[in-house]
Amino acid sequence: MEIKDLDVFIDLDGYRFNDGKWGASTGIGIRKELSDGCVLGLNTYYDYLRGRGRFSFHQVGVGFEMLSDCFDVRINGYLPVSEKVHSHQCLSFHYSGTDFHASRCKLEYAYGGLDAEIGKPLLTYYDFDLYGAVGPYYFYRRNFKHFCGGYARLEVDWKSILSVGVQASYDNFNAIRLQGIFAVSIPLDFCKISAICEDSSLFLQNVRRNGVILTDHCWDWEWNW
Repeated sequence: MEIKDLDVFIDLDGYRFNDGKWGASTGIGIRKELSDGCVLGLNTYYDYLRGRGRFSFHQVGVGFEMLSDCFDVRINGYLPVSEKVHSHQCLSFHYSGTDFHASRCKLEYAYGGLDAEIGKPLLTYYDFDLYGAVGPYYFYRRNFKHFCGGYARLEVDWKSILSVGVQASYDNFNAIRLQGIFAVSIPLDFCKISAICEDSSLFLQNVRRNGVILTDHCWDWEWNW
């Protein structure tokens, strides 16, 4: 939907992982052209992740975008809601002939946090665009681990519909991580967006955020000695 130079969009995403977990995201956002070659955007999302046991994680996120022909700035926040810590695989140990006992449970928990990036189109060749971005991130969970780090991303984009790339990140918890990127975006109101301004590619850019809820696990022991 568009009102003059304002565009409202809905975004739906799905995820499937090799460990059997799956997730989904749905969001709504607005983008407004402030001047030639400059667009501001706001968005809010709901994220869902099916955990390892029979439980789920839920998260809300908000994001800010400033998109331009020269560079882009993005800031995203993530806040887990509902149950943030789940326990499963619990075992009890009793020592024969004594009153001593112990129990162990596996805790899986969700992180909240922030990330930001500054990106820039590096090269355009026909309908292909080479795009690079760098930025910091910080994630935390009360009474558990917290960490901060930075990442760099390089992508090749075709008409804001198909993109492939690679992302490298480093922090004091995960060390160095490399991830492949493959995304397909289908704008359902492409004709309306193209009529908003001459450079409709700013409106067609994908929302860059981490829709997969970040989780980790640990073992929790309790005993009476």
